[in-house]
Amino acid sequence: MFILQAPSGAKLWIGGHTCDGNTVAVDSSGERHVISAAPAGPLDPAFGLIAAHRAAAAAHLVALEEQARLEEIGDLGADGIAEGPCHAEMAAFNDLIETAPVTFAGLVAWSSYLDEIEPWMFEEKEGRRWS
Repeated sequence: MFILQAPSGAKLWIGGHTCDGNTVAVDSSGERHVISAAPAGPLDPAFGLIAAHRAAAAAHLVALEEQARLEEIGDLGADGIAEGPCHAEMAAFNDLIETAPVTFAGLVAWSSYLDEIEPWMFEEKEGRRWS
């Protein structure tokens, strides 16, 4: 935690971050403030592509869980439940690896995120748009 002096002279104690990356500050009266920093340069598409892939991967996982649940109860149509979300995740992954980051921050985020991805995603041939 650190202290920031506001233009008004008030002291703000910086204490954490919101889930969307904004900073949370508390003033001397205990009131919370959310501080959002404007980007210093051009927006990097890497951040949106990372978010899109995270969302697609989460949707695919939910579909796989639902498919497993339906298969467990003997639903004969369960085998295709995850197909669409699987293709959507792969498309989001292809977009992610085909688009170069344009800022250093984007490059760091992009490369860090790629380290989190299961290695098989890089070897998947079906639906791959790159060779």
